[in-house]
Amino acid sequence: MAGPKIAQLDVMHTLVAAGTDDSFYAVLTLPGKWLITAARIIPLATSTGHASNYAVLTLTNGATTIGAWSTLSTSDSTLTEGTDAAFPLDGTGSDLVLSQNDVIKLAKVETASGVGVHCIVSLLLEQRPL
Repeated sequence: MAGPKIAQLDVMHTLVAAGTDDSFYAVLTLPGKWLITAARIIPLATSTGHASNYAVLTLTNGATTIGAWSTLSTSDSTLTEGTDAAFPLDGTGSDLVLSQNDVIKLAKVETASGVGVHCIVSLLLEQRPL
């Protein structure tokens, strides 16, 4: 008996200077339904946590929030180049189920002068029965 089918979907956020809100996208091209079982953030450059100048990365599928990361010093905080960390998932149940052609958005919104962020967010997916 074959085990569950698994896949990975990566959303890359290219380095954008502090002071700029932006969004990047990925499309799930696999057929069927897929459950997000975990997410990891892999920084490609270090972004230091700060109490007033910070960025929030939000991962969404349409209007549904999947998860978020903040460089606010009292929150998730610093992203260290080459050191991956769990990307917190906010959704539950059907919020974490993706279908073919769903567009995943990784948005960065800054507070005050913000912080530059360069990273990959990887979603681990497990195929669901139809």
